[in-house]
Amino acid sequence: MKVRWDAYPDNIGHTNSPGCFRCHDDDHKSPDGKVLNRNCSQCHTIQGQGGVGDFKRAISATGLTFEHPGDVGDVWESMACTECHKGIDP
Repeated sequence: MKVRWDAYPDNIGHTNSPGCFRCHDDDHKSPDGKVLNRNCSQCHTIQGQGGVGDFKRAISATGLTFEHPGDVGDVWESMACTECHKGIDP
């Protein structure tokens, strides 16, 4: 895509801005039909997650499967974080 770090506003994270979901939204497709899907594991390996007393660390190079910290069922799997989380610059 030839995107540089300074080509777009700061979209780090997923709750204050669309972040990755600007493009990884299941709607962007290449001319041959490949979809930029929402699967975080496509680009990231989660090495640790959770809070105090509930923190989990990956024990292999494959990492952990994301677990939403709140009880929202599986709705997070089909939505961008910014659809629920509204930050200062969503």
